[in-house]
Amino acid sequence: MSGFVLRTGVWFLALLALWFWLAPWLAVPVGALAGAVVGALFPGWVETIERSGTTLVMVTSLPVVAEGGRVGALAVETSYLRFAYGLPLFPALILGARASRPLPKVLAGGVLLMPFQAWGVCFEWLQQALFLGGALAVQRIGFAAWQVELVALGYQFGSLALPTLMPVLLWLLFDRRFAASLFMAGWLAGAAKRQS
Repeated sequence: MSGFVLRTGVWFLALLALWFWLAPWLAVPVGALAGAVVGALFPGWVETIERSGTTLVMVTSLPVVAEGGRVGALAVETSYLRFAYGLPLFPALILGARASRPLPKVLAGGVLLMPFQAWGVCFEWLQQALFLGGALAVQRIGFAAWQVELVALGYQFGSLALPTLMPVLLWLLFDRRFAASLFMAGWLAGAAKRQS
């Protein structure tokens, strides 16, 4: 068990540095997916999706009042890094567990994590549109109170739970044998303590 934790920690630190370096390019498909989802759910909102490094910006057609009474278009932004730190965690778990055929699993896991990263980006954009857009934008959005609460819940889930939960669940799915042996060893150790 301690060997697995140590290996996973070392791999995580190494992969974290690699991920941080690759993040501007990894943000491109996540931003495109998030923009497509918001555009499909709210037709006419998305004017364009822009990226600067790891910052993803959605320029909307929603009106917002600027200083001096001028009306402009609302642009909301978020950092890809806030929702994707699970990307280096997943391969660290696979490599720490010494899984068989790790490369296909790591690549598949990276692709499978993208929708969950896009979830976080979408809800961050929606949250900003609702809470930072001002009365004019909120009026145009026309959400009921329960929908606003749903956006807040989706944002919390997407920023706090999904980035860490999904890599672990995918690891358990891809490396069931090791995970089962790890849990069995823990259970046996606990049973032995209770017996003595």
